[in-house]
Amino acid sequence: MLKNAAVSGLLSVGCNVFDAGIVPIPTINFTVRKKYDAGLMITSSHNPPEWNGMKFILSNGIEISGKDESRFEKIFEKKSYLNSNWKSIGKYKKINIISTYVKSAISKINVKKIKNSKIKVIADLGDGAQSFLVPHLLSQIGLKFKVIHTRKDGFFSRKPEPSKESLKELIQILRKENFDLGVGFDIDGDRAVFVTEHGDVIPGDILGTLISNHLLKKRKGLIVTPIATSSIIDEVAKARGAKIKRTKVGSKYVAKYLKENHGLFGFEESDGFVFPNFNLTKDGAFALLKVLEILAETKKSLSELVSELPKYYQIKKKVPCSNEKKQKVIEKIKRSLKQKYSSMDGLKIFFKGSWVLIRPSGTEPILRVYAESKNKERAKELIDWAIEKVRKAQ
Repeated sequence: MLKNAAVSGLLSVGCNVFDAGIVPIPTINFTVRKKYDAGLMITSSHNPPEWNGMKFILSNGIEISGKDESRFEKIFEKKSYLNSNWKSIGKYKKINIISTYVKSAISKINVKKIKNSKIKVIADLGDGAQSFLVPHLLSQIGLKFKVIHTRKDGFFSRKPEPSKESLKELIQILRKENFDLGVGFDIDGDRAVFVTEHGDVIPGDILGTLISNHLLKKRKGLIVTPIATSSIIDEVAKARGAKIKRTKVGSKYVAKYLKENHGLFGFEESDGFVFPNFNLTKDGAFALLKVLEILAETKKSLSELVSELPKYYQIKKKVPCSNEKKQKVIEKIKRSLKQKYSSMDGLKIFFKGSWVLIRPSGTEPILRVYAESKNKERAKELIDWAIEKVRKAQ
């Protein structure tokens, strides 16, 4: 319904519309960057099925900024756009973009090495858009694989967000049938959660650091990641002689900085991985290909590769806070601080070898509170300290 309304609106103002159907969002970014003026995705990402929205993509393949969103909304509210007459309305055409994406993605990795590795993969597609892509992608490589949750009717048989809880079925099958790797996608397919051969879910910043470490072995480059990501990447990048840039939370900020500064790789702790030489957005399917390539090249298991990385402890909590109070609470805490801090996105407070982040959720009436340290007990102390600060400030 929303797609048809959007198509009608675009045609009415003279835009030509190419309808790609139900596809993972990274395929839209990829395709727009190659040959179109803009892209539009009807999606609510990992939110429940009763939620929906629109994501606008610029001709460079990057999602529009918050500033542009506000501009678009004002144009819409004021109706300051021209309607076409019957002779100049736009044209409509259905297109298939999956095969071009698959062909290009496969050309960027070592297919022969992956195929010879005989890695067995299980993927939980979440009854979402990757149901139209991942089976085709893995078939082209020639791996032994299994996919679950492939319904295509908009009703989800697990929670839309891939997590340890929602991927229970994948983990059970993986252990029972001895798969080497598991991966679970969110509904629109831009995020991917990876599971080791033992059934352990790998946090996004650990997996992002693992990929960064492998890429940096081959060539030096810039790694871009948001302020919420674990310090593990700083330690690994320093050892490899690489530069790190921190951004606001959101793949659009990561992608923009990667593009403007010719970065090597970007990632988020929320399981988003950006490969700028292929796609300027987080791309779950391409991340799967890259992880397969890393396993094939190193001839190591995913758990072995994770165990080689430095160890940090991170705790994440949510504290209820009304939207009206969020910024006031953060400002109040900031005024009380003696520690060094950053206000780039929320409030990140630095301690010796540790940090705390308090930032407002963009979608819920909560403040997200993170604490990280190399010492488990210290991480617990800091999360309790931060939550107490938030509660007192309200």
